[in-house]
Amino acid sequence: MKVQKNLILSLYFVIPMVLLLGVKYLLSKPSFGTYSHTASEVKTVPIPSEVSYNFDVKPILSDKCYTCHGPDAEARQANLRLDKKEGAFGMAKNLSNLPIIKKGAPSESALIFHINSTDAVNQMPPADANLALTDRDKKVLEKWISQGAVWEDHWAYQRPKKSTLPFAQIERGV
Repeated sequence: MKVQKNLILSLYFVIPMVLLLGVKYLLSKPSFGTYSHTASEVKTVPIPSEVSYNFDVKPILSDKCYTCHGPDAEARQANLRLDKKEGAFGMAKNLSNLPIIKKGAPSESALIFHINSTDAVNQMPPADANLALTDRDKKVLEKWISQGAVWEDHWAYQRPKKSTLPFAQIERGV
């Protein structure tokens, strides 16, 4: 009985150790988690013809801007909230004195000014935040503003729209 108890206790330690060593071995292989494609082979996702706030813009703002300009009052910088419509369409009081987002006019929007700025004082996100926007991100934001910057409520609060069914041609045969 005591031998069985010792065997069971030893298995509690041996099995996790074997699992840890196995994971360590897999992670130490140079091919694990690496990409075989070169940078020139990777295709970028095209910018949609009609930019949607919920599907195209909000993920960019959430990933790159909400850290300092989002719902967390303790982390918020410049008293600016980009997660609320009132904040996003308000005035930039601290740096540029432009509207944050001016519908239809990206060149007159503080958001576009700051994301394209190379000046360390005006650049957003700041270099020390380690949250750089890609060229595609910048183009999506600019296109959204030039298309009128339509702010959409969360998709769960939008009334469903009935879509038309696609036409299907059925072949009749035996």
